[in-house]
Formats: sequence, C-alpha cells, structure tokens
Amino acid sequence: MEKIDEKTLKRLVARQDDKVKMGDELSRPDYRRVLLFNETTKEFEDTEKGACTKCWTILSIQAGNHVTRHFEKTCRKRTKEESEKSASEPEVKSRKMTGISFGFVYLTVSSTSSGYGDAATSQLPCRNTIQKSSELLAKEIVKKVTDNVKKFVGNRMNLLVDHGKLVVNYLSIFGSFLNDDMKLEIVPLAFMPCLDGKSGRETANCIIEKLQSFGWLEEDIVKCSITADGALSTLSAFFESYIRCVNHSLNLVAQHMVVPLDAHSLELLPVSKQLEKVARLFKLAQIISGGLRGNVYACQNLSRLPALPIETRWMNGLKCLKDIIILSDEISLVIGMLPTKVRSAHHELFNESLKVAKSTLLVMEPLLDYNQLYQTQSEVTLHLVLPTYKLLETRFNSLLSGKFDDVSLHDLDSICSETVDALSRSGLAVLPHYYREFDSVHFAAVYLSPKTKKMLSFSCSERQKAKSYILSLLPQEIHLPVTPKPIKSSSSVSKLLSLVSDMSESNGETTSELERYESEHVDALSNESVEDYWKSRKNVYPHLFDVALKVLSVVPSESVCESAFSQASFLLDKRRTRLSYLKAEYVVLGTQLANKYPELLP
Repeated sequence: MEKIDEKTLKRLVARQDDKVKMGDELSRPDYRRVLLFNETTKEFEDTEKGACTKCWTILSIQAGNHVTRHFEKTCRKRTKEESEKSASEPEVKSRKMTGISFGFVYLTVSSTSSGYGDAATSQLPCRNTIQKSSELLAKEIVKKVTDNVKKFVGNRMNLLVDHGKLVVNYLSIFGSFLNDDMKLEIVPLAFMPCLDGKSGRETANCIIEKLQSFGWLEEDIVKCSITADGALSTLSAFFESYIRCVNHSLNLVAQHMVVPLDAHSLELLPVSKQLEKVARLFKLAQIISGGLRGNVYACQNLSRLPALPIETRWMNGLKCLKDIIILSDEISLVIGMLPTKVRSAHHELFNESLKVAKSTLLVMEPLLDYNQLYQTQSEVTLHLVLPTYKLLETRFNSLLSGKFDDVSLHDLDSICSETVDALSRSGLAVLPHYYREFDSVHFAAVYLSPKTKKMLSFSCSERQKAKSYILSLLPQEIHLPVTPKPIKSSSSVSKLLSLVSDMSESNGETTSELERYESEHVDALSNESVEDYWKSRKNVYPHLFDVALKVLSVVPSESVCESAFSQASFLLDKRRTRLSYLKAEYVVLGTQLANKYPELLP
C-alpha cells in the first residue's frame, strides 16, 4: 500500500474515521496496532504504527521506553485535565472576560504603562477627522504658494504639463520662473483629474480653469509659455508658445538612430543590416538585465543593479546595454545561476557581438548623459539645448570621417567601424528632423548666454531669429547720448584718414543695450553661470535683464511632471483606493508643496 504521512494518519485516528481501525493489542490493553483501509485491495493493512485508545496519540511500535513514558506521564496528565474540565463550567464560558475583570485589567495596564490616559484617548481623532484636517492644511498651503507666485504670472511664469493615468486620467502641472535673486524655482501647481479628454483644447481648458481658481487672470495665464511632450503640441494655439520637451526629443533621436523614420528608410537602406544588429543588442541587454534583477542571489553578488528593462522607454535598451558592459566582470561570475534564455543572450552579446556593443556605446553614450542632464532641473538649461544638438552633429561628422578622439589606441581594435559609420549616418539624418521642432525662445536663450552670444556655430538666419525675438520683447529704449570725439587736426591728411578708417566714428546716436552686450568681453575660462552673469548686470542692461528673466525662466523639459505620478502612486496606495479623485489631488499636491516648502507647515 502507499505510504501515508503521519500527520494525515493522526487526523484520521483522532476523529476515528472509517478508513482506520484498531488492530491487535501491543504491549498494553489500551495500546493497539493501527490498520488503514487500502482502496486497491479493499482490506485493512498494517501501518506499522500504534495508538493510545485513551487519547488517540500515534506512537511508534519500535522497541523503546516511549510507550511507558506516554502512559505513565503524558496520557495520565491529559486524562486528569479532561476530568477537571468536565467538572467545571464549559470551556468557552471559562475564557469569557466579564466587564468587571476587563475594567480591572484596563486600569492596571493604564497605571503601569506610558500609554494614553482617559483624557488623551478622548482627544484622539478618527480617520475622517484626520483626512479632513489634512485636506484643509493642503488647501491652505496651496493658497499661500499660489499667492506668492502670482506676481510672476504674465511676465516670466512658464508652465510644465504632462498627462498620466493612475485610476483616472490626471494632468500634472508645474510652474517655473526665475525669482528676484535669479534662482530657478519649479513649483507644483496642480495634480488634477482630467476626465474630459487629452486633446489640446480640452487640456488648455483644464489648465486655464484650474489656474483661474487660484485668482489668476486668464489674460495673464495665456501669456505663459508651456513645456510639454509632442502629444500636446497643439497647446501652442492657446498659450504664448509651445516648448518641445528636450528629453522626449533626445529619446526619439536615439530611437530613430536605430529604427529609422519612414522618410529616412531609403537613404539609410545600405546600413540597415548594421542598425538591425544594434536593435538586437538592445533586446539582448534587456533580457540579461531582467534576468539579473529577477534572481535574488545574482543581485546579492552585484555592486549595483542594471537598469530595469521597460519597453515603453525609447532609450532603455541603450541604458541596459551600458550597465551590462560596465558590470560584465561581475555578471560573468553569476551567469551560471540564471535561466537558459539569459545565458544564451549573454553568450551572444559577449562572444559574438561585443565589438558592435562597444561601438554603439561610443556613438550613442552622449545621448544618455545629455538626457540625464536635462532631467535635473536645479539650474537654467534652456541655453544649452541647441548647442547640444550642434555638438551631436559635430560628433557624428567626426566619427563618420574616422576621427576617434576619445578612444585610446589600444581600444581601436575593439571598435567596429561599420557600426560606427551606420549609427553616425543615421544620427545625421534624424537630428535635423527634431532640431526643427525647437522655437525662437531656444535661439534667444543661446544669444543671452554670454559664452555663446556670438552664435558662431549657427547660421545667419538663426542668429537673426534670436535677435528678432529679443527685440520683440524689448521696450522702446531710452537712448543715452554719446559725445563725439573732437578732431584734433584739420589737415587734409587727417580728414582723408577719417574717411577711409575701418573704425566708424560715432555720429552722436547712442549704442543700444543689445550692441553693448554683444561687444562686451567675456572670459571664456570663467566659471560664472548664466544666472550669476545676469544678476551682476541688472543695472548695466536693465531692459535686457528683464528679457533674460523671461526667456531663461523657461524649463526645456517636463520630466518633473512625470516624477509626480510615481509619488502619487506611492501616496494613493490600496488603503486609499476609495478616496475621491478630487480629494486625491490635495493629498498629492499638499505633499509635494510641504516637501518643497516645509516652512509653510504650522
């Protein structure tokens, strides 16, 4: 017969099931052999176990003093306890605590512990009271912050918006501006349910209605520029200008360097095989990264974890590849404990495609660095966006011509020139497509940065675009008269020299702030930031200073809005799933503002 586990046998014997019965006596009359019914033979068979018929305890039939010890001590004690219980009140009633005994225990514990007394207990609020108090506090903080920043609306306030979904569709809104000390401020303004839809008009209506509830005027709100991703580009029809999010733009550049746009597919057909190899590498890196993160023992042996593979992030494959290459030595020590699929991907990457992987990082790694830079928004970065694209263009041209300046001689053998050539060609094809999405304010920001004001790497039309935008923001300047220098000599030679001189003489008209700014010498080796520069020139170029405040207040990326959704998902956990989404807005926004401005808390 099949062997039955002891736990099941104990349960059958204890309830005297029909499948078991007591057989012959063993060493005592109340100690008998246990027989179990066999379904196959339809007979009771020996289980090689004995049972005490007093308490139905299973005992081994092997020789030993365990049987004597049971009947003289253990079983006798149980029998005594059962007889005492039967003589007293029922078991359930004996355990029931009366009101008098509970009061005695409560007073004893209260007097000997540091817990709450009666006075404190009566003041402890319920959950609804706490929620109401938190909501009122959040509303108070929101009102203080929105009143404080109201003076910047209409002149230097820039809005950052992004759609996302938790339970319903939410719209995250932030405001950015340079304060009077030329410090960049990014302030949470709303985390609101947007149930009507995600079109440009519907989103614009939501934004305007929400900001009007703060007491802001609609004519001031629509004067704000708005930073968003490509899906909200139609907001340009409702606000002063639309700023293309540079992080989304860089991610799309990286994506379409590997998977070309339809417009470039014919042009890049000769290098399509190499680009397919790069796309395959990204997939392998994501498989390895996912396998490592899913194995707790492998994670314990790594100095840090590789990037989490996420299919919806365009640059995620590149990030995973970089981490896998950096951690290659550590991964080789733990690869044996990973699944076959991960081991196969590791073998293909490091044994067959390592040259292609290193070449891919050589070309595309700067995109990761720039993407990270624009996600950290503690300083002004708008003036760096267009120069970043110019740098990428220069780098791709340099690599295409075979100049590997940042590769040491002994590493040249590990570079696949075909991969470098393919990615460089693809990069040069896709860069202009996304470069064209940037607005005049980007060119103006480059011009207002003292170290790039000459715009030498830009075309004449781009320089003119920057100046025209700035001139449109400048008021009618008050011209300061310039006294012409007297001519010391009236000789014919002096007169002729003045006519042919390369240096034009002043004709009594003034030099504008723009011209004086252009001609000012700037130390190229100085570490002075663009904020510090304009802070020190407030009285030198008063009108241009106001323009710089407005232009440089624009933040080129809305990535801070995306971080609001991760914080919201942490706050709105399963304990708050029934919380009204209107109240959820105050939970999230109040927390964001309290973290940013702790001095506003009572």
